[in-house]
Amino acid sequence: MKYLPGMKEELFEIKLDETGKRLLLRVNFWARFLYVCTLLTCVFDLINAYLGIKSFFKNADGYNDYLKFSVSLNIIFLTIYAVLLPIQAYYFLSFSRNARKAIRYEDSIGFNNSFKWLLKHVITASILFTLNSIWIFVINIREISLMNQ
Repeated sequence: MKYLPGMKEELFEIKLDETGKRLLLRVNFWARFLYVCTLLTCVFDLINAYLGIKSFFKNADGYNDYLKFSVSLNIIFLTIYAVLLPIQAYYFLSFSRNARKAIRYEDSIGFNNSFKWLLKHVITASILFTLNSIWIFVINIREISLMNQ
């Protein structure tokens, strides 16, 4: 079948029964819960980073090079993580809200567009995973080098 410019081929039709709708509402509830939890985590991580910076500058003269490196890396990690974590949860919450709204109004374009939020969520989660992996790798290498001295 030929399509005119601007027409799109429909790959499949999604039909949602009551079980699917209830599941979508549960996903949305947990997405909101996750978002609130990440906001709280963000606040406590930023407080922890601030206290770490304050302690670092107060006691920096008494720290050896390893401790200075570790404290600095932890503060940087906490700050970046604290900012990215609620962003990731916001993207998932936006996906859930937009998908639920699109299904309620039977808006296939809105439903398709909701997946852009899911993609942003996955990209941010991947960045957080990579950041965490790099952080633990650097700390482990540093620990191993100290044990070999």
